[in-house]
Amino acid sequence: KRVPGIFQHVGIGISRSARQDVIYGCSASGPNQKVPIYTNPALAYDMLFGKILGGNPQAEAGSQGMLLDYLVDDIKRVEKQLPGAERHKMQQYRSAFESIGSRQSRLGEIDPEQIHKADETYASTVETDRLNAHFDMAATALITGMTNVVTLASGAGPAHFEVTFGGLGIGSDKHQIGHRAVDGAVGMEIKIHQFHTKLMAELMQKLAAAPEGEGTMLDNTLIVYLSDSAEAHHSTCYEWPMVLGGGLAGRLKTGNRFINAPGYGEDSHRTVAGFFTALLNATGSAAKHFGQKDHELEGGVDQNNPMIEMLA
Repeated sequence: KRVPGIFQHVGIGISRSARQDVIYGCSASGPNQKVPIYTNPALAYDMLFGKILGGNPQAEAGSQGMLLDYLVDDIKRVEKQLPGAERHKMQQYRSAFESIGSRQSRLGEIDPEQIHKADETYASTVETDRLNAHFDMAATALITGMTNVVTLASGAGPAHFEVTFGGLGIGSDKHQIGHRAVDGAVGMEIKIHQFHTKLMAELMQKLAAAPEGEGTMLDNTLIVYLSDSAEAHHSTCYEWPMVLGGGLAGRLKTGNRFINAPGYGEDSHRTVAGFFTALLNATGSAAKHFGQKDHELEGGVDQNNPMIEMLA
């Protein structure tokens, strides 16, 4: 919401092979607003770029916009007659229609020549190919201005135990590897992490090659690499390692730094919520807190300020 694009928040990535097209549960755009993670690259590509490559987006926006305006007005009338829980659900529907209407009206801003054409990896059933395709799509979506926020998920969701990285020569699934239930699990983890960092490096190179303002898109972008389950396969969340890349327009203290905030409940401790609050402040928000507070820290650690070590 602080840096709005045509799509407010794009979620793409891999889950279990090619058996699910969309999953939920590892990212959100607001309270009780799960971001759909498109796991089928071909479907995600069509969702993002199909109207631009296959039609007249400006003409379609005019005709569909009238229908969407009618639906939004109709929902507003119904909202007033509903009890609290149902009204909240209807408000979410209205927000979705308003978002679609906003997107439709802006599709004409995208230059079709900037859209990277999908290749054979978009139809592959091999996880490494599919994740390659998603990273390629993320770069295209960011560079064209289709979105400013992307979540890339690698084997997240309820079916993570079926995800394998056969393209890396790994036959065991992520669940077994996470539990160290197979020989060589640590080596497999390292190989997967190396694959992830290679994809991120390639994404950063593409952003660094795209001019923006007085620098490049990479200068104005932040990439956050982290686990969706903190420090262990079944985690306590007392530790949550992250790797950051990019400049975010100089609003964060980046560069060759290592920050450690140990001691749960001590003055040195920082919460993940404090980290995300710092990102909000770096993008112009005066937010004091993001997400849910840790009730065990109430009355002890200050949870109402951003992680100041991050801010420039």
